[in-house]
Amino acid sequence: MTKDTLKQLIELLRLLGISYSYGDIEIQDLGVPHQPPKHLPEGKMAVYSFFYNGRAIKVGRSGASSASRYTFQHYNSKSSRSNLAASLEAKPGKLGLTKLDVKDSNSWLKHNTQRVNFLVNSDLGVDVLNLIEAFLIAKFSPVYEGFDTQRRK
Repeated sequence: MTKDTLKQLIELLRLLGISYSYGDIEIQDLGVPHQPPKHLPEGKMAVYSFFYNGRAIKVGRSGASSASRYTFQHYNSKSSRSNLAASLEAKPGKLGLTKLDVKDSNSWLKHNTQRVNFLVNSDLGVDVLNLIEAFLIAKFSPVYEGFDTQRRK
């Protein structure tokens, strides 16, 4: 999944005339179970994704100055106004789960989801970061992305 996705992404950048050098985008597959990253590497931005049983459930991005979004906010339902843990607790049925299944959403996310990070050199800029996020959302159609009324059927 990740090698083909990176090839497609590089082709998209090329088609748009965006300069890309080998290594400007690095993919980290943290597997299942996984531990959240402890920090966002210096000089990097990130697009992160969560998968459950091979199905995308969240894609998000973190600029160089929003490391907390990248490292811990999605694992704690009270950490921000919008995060994966809160979405999971509010609507576990979207994944065929119950509220009891995700009572400890932090632990559930770490033990049951695959996390894949796309680390992007900051020199590419926020427009490229936004493009990568939009590309991955369009490609994988994550369960907990946007409003239900906005999702394709």
